[in-house]
Amino acid sequence: MARSKARREIGVAEKRYADRAREIFRQEIGATVRSVSPFLIALLASDGLEFDDVIETIEPGYGWPRRPRLSSRCNRSSWGKHILRHIVAGLRPAWPDTQLMHGTSVDLSNYGSAKIRIDAHSIEVRVRLKTVTFDTCFGLLRIELGRPIPETMAIGFIGRLVEEVVDHASVRGSGWRVAAVDQTSGGSVLIVETGSTAYRLPWAR
Repeated sequence: MARSKARREIGVAEKRYADRAREIFRQEIGATVRSVSPFLIALLASDGLEFDDVIETIEPGYGWPRRPRLSSRCNRSSWGKHILRHIVAGLRPAWPDTQLMHGTSVDLSNYGSAKIRIDAHSIEVRVRLKTVTFDTCFGLLRIELGRPIPETMAIGFIGRLVEEVVDHASVRGSGWRVAAVDQTSGGSVLIVETGSTAYRLPWAR
């Protein structure tokens, strides 16, 4: 009986601890997050999902709260030197392990799994659609085509509406334009300026 009582009391204590830790975590990100990628909102809407509902499932990164602080996985070199003026100064030069970042995964009907993460003060996403990968960071959308395109075609894409180049429900009618095209060893990459949308987490409003 004594062992059974001990198990029950430990179970109650563990639940109280988990509940309090969850409350503290939500307070931390609620005080930090100020924006979201509009592409992420459009992506979820195209699949019939409400952003506020999805964000309720966000979980702490591995090792929280001891490690790390809210940080960014954006790599300056991977986004191209010509758009450095768009990236917030002082970001880390390397992308940390995404397991250490707060986030959640969402299964989408046609696109596999969208990896939603908190980058510093913003909520961002990475999602793969067949051979094309969409990745957002602080007002930019990086579209990795997975194959090279001719240089003349790449030059012609610059300034065009992204929906004229990539047919995807989440970019149709957006008005976003291709700002640059990077030619990498893994294929061509479109850099699209989407801007950021002001956002506060539901429990921080």
